[in-house]
Amino acid sequence: MQNANAVGEKIIGRGRQEMDERYLSESSILKEIKYYIDTDFYNYAVMIDGAWGSGKTYFVKNVLLKKIESNEKRVLYVSLYGISNIQELGKKLYLDYLLKDKSKLVMEHTELVENVIGTIIDIGSPFMGKLGDIDIKERKIKNIVQNAVKHICPMKNCVLIFDDLERCDCSIQDILGYINGFVEQAGMKVIIIANQEEFRKKIDAQTLAMQIRAVIGRDETLDFTEPGNGQLVKYLISMQNKQPENEKIKKVSLNVAKERVARVFGVESEYEHIREKIVGTVFHYNPDTKKVMSNLIQKNSTYNTNDRRQLEKNINYLAESMEKAKHVNFRTFQFFLQKMDKLLQVLDGEDYENIDFIYKRVILSCWDSCILFKTGKLKDDWNDAEYIEGVKFRVRVIEDYIKYSWLNVEKGKRVFKKFDVEETRTKLLKNDPVNLLQDKWYRADSDDFIVNNMNAVIENARKGIYDIGSYDRILQIFLQIHTAGFDIKYTDRLLEAMCEGIEAKRATGILDCIGTMSWESKKTEQLYKQYIRKLQEVYNKFMEKKSEDDLNIFLQEDNWAQKIYDYCLNVKHPQKQEDYTKKLSPFLKALDVKTLIGKLETSNGENLQKFASVLRLVYPLQYNPNAFIEDNEERKKLCLAMKHCKENETQLIRRFQYQIIEEYLLKFTDFEESAKE
Repeated sequence: MQNANAVGEKIIGRGRQEMDERYLSESSILKEIKYYIDTDFYNYAVMIDGAWGSGKTYFVKNVLLKKIESNEKRVLYVSLYGISNIQELGKKLYLDYLLKDKSKLVMEHTELVENVIGTIIDIGSPFMGKLGDIDIKERKIKNIVQNAVKHICPMKNCVLIFDDLERCDCSIQDILGYINGFVEQAGMKVIIIANQEEFRKKIDAQTLAMQIRAVIGRDETLDFTEPGNGQLVKYLISMQNKQPENEKIKKVSLNVAKERVARVFGVESEYEHIREKIVGTVFHYNPDTKKVMSNLIQKNSTYNTNDRRQLEKNINYLAESMEKAKHVNFRTFQFFLQKMDKLLQVLDGEDYENIDFIYKRVILSCWDSCILFKTGKLKDDWNDAEYIEGVKFRVRVIEDYIKYSWLNVEKGKRVFKKFDVEETRTKLLKNDPVNLLQDKWYRADSDDFIVNNMNAVIENARKGIYDIGSYDRILQIFLQIHTAGFDIKYTDRLLEAMCEGIEAKRATGILDCIGTMSWESKKTEQLYKQYIRKLQEVYNKFMEKKSEDDLNIFLQEDNWAQKIYDYCLNVKHPQKQEDYTKKLSPFLKALDVKTLIGKLETSNGENLQKFASVLRLVYPLQYNPNAFIEDNEERKKLCLAMKHCKENETQLIRRFQYQIIEEYLLKFTDFEESAKE
């Protein structure tokens, strides 16, 4: 049986091979462009075709342009983005030509030169063959313009590069006719940069618009209410003639108009016909994806050395997944790098046992989500899950950040830490029956392999071998196996064994069910939720019993307040805020209040501040104070003690710290008294 990964690599490789047959590398394009420029008898323009965001403009500006100039050629680069008329383009082109010299005279009189050039273009031909009768009184400017005209007329040694052809706002016919003038009349070398597919759509839309206007009668007008014709409608509206008010106008739908066009003109695209009049050769740009990605990573000044190293280590996946998704768009990659900037800050400085694994998981998850987001395929199907294992490893906190630009840092740290714990466990238990089932049950040759390993897992759970934090994952595996037809009794026995291990204090760890499968069956999903609820009930009861011993042990530590705070936070990890009081109330009743008061009397400021945080965590103000009546007496004792400490304290800051604790406890006392009345 062939390895699945090997098959995947072959498929990807074959796709690249097919791509290479059509697309040229940067070095190949440079050779072809040099040949085109150096050869005189070719009387046509050439086009470099590439998708939006593929990096072709970067290549042209930073590689191709410099290469041409190194051969003593003058290059004029003009973006057609937003150009609305030929006069505007001509003015921009010739002014750029003048400023190429950067002579002192030109630089000192740029605005005046621009005005003069504009006048020349408005009056004369695009090539400014003669000054005609233009009166230029400024002698200096007159000399500049005369010299410019003298040099611009032939422009034999100049290569013109027109970028963003498909984003030009003026008529395609006008812009192509203008460009063709440089090729045929001036004998110049012209390179056009475009997204050919978008250019094709634009030409076809403009051509169709003109054809539709030709088949619409004088007593007819178009109905623009039909959806899905945005670009076409734009051109049609721009050509719409005002109908006489006294004539009865008949509305014609776009579909009917298109049918008329098909009968009169045929349905063939005009793109190839129009393009071939000007463009002799099209070079399809194929960027060196890894090289471009690497350059963008290295140029990002916000990354430290380790950040760059981690990104570079995963560059093969980044490049191949971009190509596989048919989304070679470096704007998406720049978007990814911007998102990674903050995610890397969350990772930096944290203590992970499996640092490379965590970085890889975060990087790949973020990149996959960015591609899905930019292609409109990122689904919001999370329910209660925090991460989903599937074809792509999805992490909710990352996807939320990508979609909404807000990152829950604390949640991110918690989830990433869970990944670290799970990876450590996986390494230690590589041959454990849990991992054998997870990796191989769907490829097993016999039912015996599955049943034997399920029984082994059940016995291990009963002995408390597995960390409680892995229980949700194990339940998911058993339920997956159940969907293949295996009896649900195995999952029932597993739950029984897990509960027994918890109650007997054999199992350790924190129950944290933040990761769930994306279940195909609603029935299976409901089963999973039922098992988890039962497991949580048993776990919560166990933690209530355990809390008194643990909390008083913490009072023996120097950083006792931090220990208690972490314990309270980890015990809860609630999905809903109201779960806090259910799990830890009554809080003070579980503590030796006398010992606690003694610690507070002698504690440093850090412990006092953290204990105030503990109180806010355990006794949230927004909930019914009746929930805390059971430890009211203990709270009063503590409150009186804090008042006494405050009154006898000479240090202002410590007096303030005692006051904060006292006032927070008083709030509950007041609330409770009101409730009783």
